[in-house]
Amino acid sequence: MTRLGRIWRVGAALLALALTVGAPATAQEDEASTDALERLKHLVPEGQPAAYDVDEADAIYEQLAGLAALTAASGGGGSGSRLSGPCGGFAYSYDDNRFIVDAAADLGDEAPPIDLLDGGQAFTSENPFRVDPDGVVLYYGFSPRDGQGPVDHHWTITTSGGSGDDGGDPNLEGANRHVGAIDVGDHVPFDVSVRVEIDGDLVSQNLAACTGTGYVEIVGRGLLSPIGILAVAVLVVALVGLVVHARPARTRHPIRGLVWGLMFGIGLAFALVFSTIIVLARQPVAMTIAIGTVAGLLWGVLGPPRTPKSPPPRAGTATQPDTSG
Repeated sequence: MTRLGRIWRVGAALLALALTVGAPATAQEDEASTDALERLKHLVPEGQPAAYDVDEADAIYEQLAGLAALTAASGGGGSGSRLSGPCGGFAYSYDDNRFIVDAAADLGDEAPPIDLLDGGQAFTSENPFRVDPDGVVLYYGFSPRDGQGPVDHHWTITTSGGSGDDGGDPNLEGANRHVGAIDVGDHVPFDVSVRVEIDGDLVSQNLAACTGTGYVEIVGRGLLSPIGILAVAVLVVALVGLVVHARPARTRHPIRGLVWGLMFGIGLAFALVFSTIIVLARQPVAMTIAIGTVAGLLWGVLGPPRTPKSPPPRAGTATQPDTSG
């Protein structure tokens, strides 16, 4: 598996937990809603995260669910966040110092996920679930809240980056709840910042399918990370190549412009990806590369010509060597 492939497994684990994680986000801007949000924030533990057993996580979820139903959808925004089917739960994300990065929950209904820190919709393109590459994610999930769990279930995960994963379990005992932790560093072997869209579903013999889609962002050092610096270096080298080597002089240079433009587009695409300005997905990456390539071609053909260092020699005026003496 490639390194970036391991990144998708983090998202896979998060959505598989979530074919565990959302809450109603009706607009209520009264005092009770504000108070509920403040109490909700205080339920999310700061500092060294605790290890819960299922009963403890159940009790925490009951408190979260009661308050989440009262909070306003004051944050979030953007597109693409839903979880449907008989599943829900909560997730807490911590950084490498074990301080809270993000928190989200779902009540197991048709409403979108809720951000436990601001009361808005979670897992959206503008408010993705944020994960530290050296951190840990604690989660609790149910399917369903009461009754027999999914028997002989199978789950599938796909990402906007083009990778996927799947798995399953007979679950003959019919367990319907699970609590655990994801050590993100085990799946992301280097510092990176990237935002991806994740889709998933869980099907079983005895329950309706759980399906979900949302955005997850791995929050590293961005363009200051080694891979970010590499992307910027490619971008700068390609830009210099375009200006110096592909600029027209006495003749046009469409091939040079095309090659340097392609390199420029690649550098620009990954600089935008690793700064999380665009989602790591085939369409925006391919579009950015195509724009850079076309820009390079046009520069090589239509760019302002350089001034020649010396005029070209005229035909028939070449200096003959002196053979006298």
